[in-house]
Amino acid sequence: MEKQLNRFLNTKRVIHFDSLIELTIDNEESLSADRSVDNVSGVYDIFNDSLYAILSFDNKNYLFLKDQFLEITKNITIKPNVNWSKEELSSFEVFEGTNLLTKVEYVNVHEGILMPFDMIENWEEVNFGFELASLVNKVKENPELILFPDSGSKAI
Repeated sequence: MEKQLNRFLNTKRVIHFDSLIELTIDNEESLSADRSVDNVSGVYDIFNDSLYAILSFDNKNYLFLKDQFLEITKNITIKPNVNWSKEELSSFEVFEGTNLLTKVEYVNVHEGILMPFDMIENWEEVNFGFELASLVNKVKENPELILFPDSGSKAI
């Protein structure tokens, strides 16, 4: 089973939504394990009727956190708390330096997956907060990295 995280598709068009109700995710499949897929420009999820996303635009990486849009820099830190069942709450906190920007608690609706050589299901691989933290850490380790490149950029 592949990851069940939602993705933005780069259609080379601007899409405007008047409300989150208009943003349908029912037809989304999974983010390919092979990140070389050309049309993926970000990943997102909706918690408590608010959009949270990580995306690349104009060769820069950004976070969209409910009503905040910020560029990912070395000052951004994400601390995930991953559940290990559908009954437990997961959460993630986003900091800019020591300033807490947001804390999101949610139930991870995706099933844990059994990875090769693992003895138990892995819930981190299907958790949005964990994925968000992993991607932000990749940018912090390599500030030139474009997570979801438009063209010819250095990709993961």
